[in-house]
Amino acid sequence: MRHGDTAVLCVPQLESAEAIAAAPAILAVDGVDAVFVGSADLALSLGDPGRVPALVDEALAAGAAAGKPCGLATITPEQAAGAVRRGARFLLVGNDAGMLARTASGVAGAVRKEVASDG
Repeated sequence: MRHGDTAVLCVPQLESAEAIAAAPAILAVDGVDAVFVGSADLALSLGDPGRVPALVDEALAAGAAAGKPCGLATITPEQAAGAVRRGARFLLVGNDAGMLARTASGVAGAVRKEVASDG
């Protein structure tokens, strides 16, 4: 427990327009180390996915102004690179379900190829 108490990060997730607006205050809280924007949940809470990029930029700017990292979720390497260019300081790239599906698809394709070459 001694080590765990000193190595814990506090990273609140920003998943609504209200949370994005409060990002400067959230980032000012002692003990908050970074914030993470949950873009999918943000889009769902807004009901208007077209507003998400501007709100993400607002969160990234708040993190930069506070000198604390703001992270984003991405799916592809290209999206990850774009997020870094926009100012994201840490990333979630893909998720377990997507990675599992891509791997399973690749394995199935390789089996089909091997079976076809036997024919």
